[in-house]
Amino acid sequence: MSEILDENKIKESLEALDGWVIKNNILYKKFSFKTFMNAFSFMNIVADHSEKINHHPKLTNEYNILEIELHTHSLNAITEKDFSLAKFIDNVICIYYPAGLQATAIRYKNCLQENTKIHAIAEDVIESCHNGIVPWVEKSSVRPIFIQGKDDHIKTSERWVILKEFFDGKGIDYRVINSIDGNILSKITSLIYLLDYSTIYASILNNTDPSPVDPIDFIKSKL
Repeated sequence: MSEILDENKIKESLEALDGWVIKNNILYKKFSFKTFMNAFSFMNIVADHSEKINHHPKLTNEYNILEIELHTHSLNAITEKDFSLAKFIDNVICIYYPAGLQATAIRYKNCLQENTKIHAIAEDVIESCHNGIVPWVEKSSVRPIFIQGKDDHIKTSERWVILKEFFDGKGIDYRVINSIDGNILSKITSLIYLLDYSTIYASILNNTDPSPVDPIDFIKSKL
């Protein structure tokens, strides 16, 4: 059974989240997306994970607005389960990568999904400066991560600078992971080691066991 949290613990847990508030003994956050489809897609991500962990929030969607309410109904209280789900909702990651490091980015995405049990997407940095940049005009819980090569093509390097300027102007927090010097094989190999281990470490920080892969086992059992 999940732990009921007292006021001090709730206050402490809230400080680790972005934009969540307590309303009438409910953990609440309002999201605004560019379009209805963006909001609906994100709602499906939350619903899918909620079903897997058997802890279901109240989701209210009207056009591009999504409101999420978390509350452990069986205990009529806010519990650790609610904050754990809130952390998941805030932890969708978008990985941007340059030409040559696509395999690294896809592997990183896969390890994040399997080891830390969070959703992640990967996008080419060139494409991100076209269609991919548009959703960022609205506030989002998605977190961008840049995988940069030490000697990316000059046009790619220009786009890294532009993206950072755009995100800085929007107040969007992002992280940068740089490759080592050397040939492409050296870069890919070193990044795979670094990023693989980082997903294990992230799972430990999130109190998530990286070992179980029940959804994969389910798929295999049906094939």
